[in-house]
Amino acid sequence: KTHDTLEKAIEAAQDGGTVVLLADITNENVGTIDDDADTVLTIDKSITIQGNGNEISIDLSIPDIFEDRDQIFSIGETKESTVAVTLDGVTMNIKGNNTGKGDAFDVWGTLNITNGSNITVKNAQSAFTMQGGENAKVNIDKASTVTANNIHGNFSNGGIWTIKEGSSLDINTAGNHGLSVEELTVDASTVSVDGAAYTGILAATVTLKNDANVTVTNCGKDLPQKSQWAPDKESYKNAM
Repeated sequence: KTHDTLEKAIEAAQDGGTVVLLADITNENVGTIDDDADTVLTIDKSITIQGNGNEISIDLSIPDIFEDRDQIFSIGETKESTVAVTLDGVTMNIKGNNTGKGDAFDVWGTLNITNGSNITVKNAQSAFTMQGGENAKVNIDKASTVTANNIHGNFSNGGIWTIKEGSSLDINTAGNHGLSVEELTVDASTVSVDGAAYTGILAATVTLKNDANVTVTNCGKDLPQKSQWAPDKESYKNAM
């Protein structure tokens, strides 16, 4: 079956099913974008989206609609979410409105970015909000790439991240932390963070395997940062 919006195609798909893009997705055919929408597209079932040579391009500056911390894509809706969304060979470009409002992904369950997918986020408040905490997972694998430019807050704020199989994560300029996570595994892949105002990589656990290449440069210009809970103490001192 064919559908005239990505939202309708996902609604029609069965749990565990696959949506194949037959045309480029833009503001006009992604789903409902209006002033009242907290999230443009909430995905509440496990699903695979295959790029099929087409692109997803969402531009929040046309129109300038996001008034607060709204999201483009929500992966699940609760901290117990078992939803797993897979982007299979998907090229995606998300452009914020450059006002420090609006996030690209809100992850409660699992987001798999695989099979040569290429995801770019720029001018957003955050690229990934990870409201699922330790239940929230992002897996980047099979030569996939995630690039973020000019993020106003954190690139990410938690979750368990795995970058493997020749993939790359490139963060250029973040107004707060760069890659802030619960756990980070980099396996035969590359992670680069440049220009985060606070910590470039902030994680409870970091695992590097098989010639992982991790670089942090030009980070920490706004450190040390005063603790919001104890104003007389510094909460972060280092750039990694």
